[in-house]
Amino acid sequence: MENKKIKTIFCFIAFLFLGLVLSGALKAEATSSVYIVKFAQKQGEVLAKDSTTNDGEYLGDRLKDSNGNEVEFLSGVDYLITELYPTGSERINLEDSTTFTEGKQQTVTTDEQGKVNVELEDGHYKIEELEDTRIAKPMNPIHLSLPVTNAEGTGFVNPVYIYPKSNLVSTDAFASLRIQKVSKTGNVPLKGASFKLSLTEKDATNSKFLHKNVGGVVDITSATTGADIEVTTDEKGTTTIDMIPLELDENNNSIARTLWLTETKTPTGYVPLTAPQKVLLNEGSNEITIVNEEKEDQGVLPGTFEPISVIPSTIGDTIGKIANNELPDTGELLTSVSTLGALLLLFSYGIYYLRKDKKKE
Repeated sequence: MENKKIKTIFCFIAFLFLGLVLSGALKAEATSSVYIVKFAQKQGEVLAKDSTTNDGEYLGDRLKDSNGNEVEFLSGVDYLITELYPTGSERINLEDSTTFTEGKQQTVTTDEQGKVNVELEDGHYKIEELEDTRIAKPMNPIHLSLPVTNAEGTGFVNPVYIYPKSNLVSTDAFASLRIQKVSKTGNVPLKGASFKLSLTEKDATNSKFLHKNVGGVVDITSATTGADIEVTTDEKGTTTIDMIPLELDENNNSIARTLWLTETKTPTGYVPLTAPQKVLLNEGSNEITIVNEEKEDQGVLPGTFEPISVIPSTIGDTIGKIANNELPDTGELLTSVSTLGALLLLFSYGIYYLRKDKKKE
């Protein structure tokens, strides 16, 4: 009887242990180890064909471009991971927010090897590459569904590797923008007009302006903090914004970039511009002329002049003008003749009396 009890207890313990083992195994299967690997793909750099797969498989320690050169990895890049829950029977579509609701979020950052590892339970996730001054344009958000089935359909991929494909800011192709500010009447150059630069028309409307990074390059990602880029026209009515980076296509040719210019300060006496100005920038020098209308009833405006008539009050003024071959105005001439005549008359009268007195002696 006692042996029977011992056997019963032993079997119970064995089944309990087996249950715990199976529970742990199932729990382990419900979690995937996800690696995000960020490589520093330069503008115009073409990756090798086997480096462009998106099946979650490991591609090796070093990726290569189409010329066989190893691609460097990028550290310090942030990624936002958001849990997603389907709202119905339809598949999740990131472009249609009605197909899902969002859950918990976490931000992870690549290390010195350009990698970051996170453990995720089975489910749906949105992975977003956050803005970075070194990246021309972050990758489009991706939908990750765990577990990931392998290419053969015979099992699951674990760990899962994700290789975001987004280009670095070009260090080879730049544009500069020269701004010429003039009046509508007479094309007079206007000094003191200030401008700021935006990535989009919406940004310009919302007073969101671009900055320059520590290297003096315009940060087109808007990720750099600090003072806005603001330039002001000089005596010639001109000012310049330089070091505006351009993207390159697959043939390493620069791609024109569209930006928006906002007038933040208008010269006195002129009507401010109310709408941002669209500018298309190609590699090298670009120029835009911005015209301002004069306000009404402003009298003399900066950059214009009004003739002033001055009547000399002494003979010296008139004599000086004659000596310099300058003809006096009509009013000046009449005044001068009258004055000279009176003086000559007094002088003659004085001579007459001096001679008369001398004869008496």
